[in-house]
Amino acid sequence: MQKLIIAVVLVMMIAGGAISALKFLEIGPFAPEESAAVDPKAPVANPDEPPKYVEMKPILIPVIAQDKVVVTYRIVVQLETYGYDNKQMLLKLKPKLSDIFIRDLHAFIPRLFRNKKELDVAIVKQRLELIASRSTKPGVITGVLVQSVTNN
Repeated sequence: MQKLIIAVVLVMMIAGGAISALKFLEIGPFAPEESAAVDPKAPVANPDEPPKYVEMKPILIPVIAQDKVVVTYRIVVQLETYGYDNKQMLLKLKPKLSDIFIRDLHAFIPRLFRNKKELDVAIVKQRLELIASRSTKPGVITGVLVQSVTNN
């Protein structure tokens, strides 16, 4: 009888520990429910109003090979957003976004040339949109428009 009581207590302790671990790690039946509802703080694009554009300073990216600058790309970018508040937020974030774009493209463009002979503007646009979406709240930047890419 004494062995049976010890076995039952031992099983209850293991079950309690397992339930506590599941609850702490928020997995299984204790996982938080992901709702499909839109974040109420996220800005909503109004399809009736035209988009607003924020023009960035040209981004200069030198490509270095064998200890010298081979080519310098000049990329002119505009950010697309909806709403006056979002535009004002982007105007304040312009220096930070410009710095983020330059830092990322300094590393990204040389890697791009490993697989391609010329600069692919569509890939650069996708990369800038990815970086812009990571750098701001969701819905603030609705698009990144690459106006021109020139090399010197």
